[in-house]
Formats: sequence, C-alpha cells, structure tokens
Amino acid sequence: MEVDSVHAAIETASGKIEIETPQEWVTVMKAARARQPYHVETINHTFWQRFPSLVSSIRPGKVKGDPVVTDLKHIMYTKDAVFYSLTHGSPLLPMPTRPVRGHTIGSVRNKYDKKLSIQAAKIADLKELCRTIIKPEHHAFYESLFRAFWYRSSGVCFFYLLLIDTVF
Repeated sequence: MEVDSVHAAIETASGKIEIETPQEWVTVMKAARARQPYHVETINHTFWQRFPSLVSSIRPGKVKGDPVVTDLKHIMYTKDAVFYSLTHGSPLLPMPTRPVRGHTIGSVRNKYDKKLSIQAAKIADLKELCRTIIKPEHHAFYESLFRAFWYRSSGVCFFYLLLIDTVF
C-alpha cells in the first residue's frame, strides 16, 4: 500500500535525527522524500468537526451484496448532498440515501470549542522528561503547553491545566 511506503520513508528519515518537539516531526515529514517532498499540513482543535445526522445512513448499498460502509474510500459533504466513491481516483457518486429532515451541511459545528486540557499526570511526565532527557533549549516549548490555575472551593484547592495556543 502507498501509505506503508510513506510511513517507511518518515521512519527512515526520523532515525537520522533527534526529535524533541512535535514541530520537528513536520520537518522530518517534509524531508522524508527529497525529490518530491510530502505536503504537510498542521492542524489544531478547529479542524475536527461534529457532523449531525445529515443522512439516515452512509451505506451506499441497500441489499445483501451491495457495497457497505467499509468499502468507502472517499466521502464528500456538500451543501445539498453527500457523495462517495469506492476506489481512489474514481468519480464521486451521490449517496443513495435521503437527507434527514431539518439537518443541512450548515449545521456542522466544531467538535471542540477550545483546546483540550492536558491531564496532570501527563504534565508531571513532561516535567520529568524536561529534567532528565529533553534539552534545555526546548523547555520553553513544553512550558508553553500549559498554564496552571489554582482556585479554592469549599476549602479544597483545585489545580487546572489549560492548553495554550500551540499547533501540533
């Protein structure tokens, strides 16, 4: 499969250098293929969408022997319809299901309203890595991933960690 060769190229390229921040993976991915560098797009929490039930089913067939969901290779949502294809590069066909009444593509919303918080145990692990393995020049990056907020409620202190604006 083509994707296996992509992973192999990235793995080979990553074996030649030390990677200590997520941004360094972007550099490795771009450099993994010298003649035709891979196009790499970084994403953040706004990339993920919540799709309401726009169609009753995304199964392209209706009876036994017809294509099933696991046969789909490409799904495209438009303002008026949902399209699919069963092979890469083949033309898109309209999904043979009726839209659910009252839902339109305009009702698609972001899955996450804000960046996800990092669990306290993971923060502790990152701090330990910064003390023992990660080079000092990268500490600022890891420290920028979270902010600590203390507040007192009913005599108990709570510690909250919030992800700051960082692209992975």
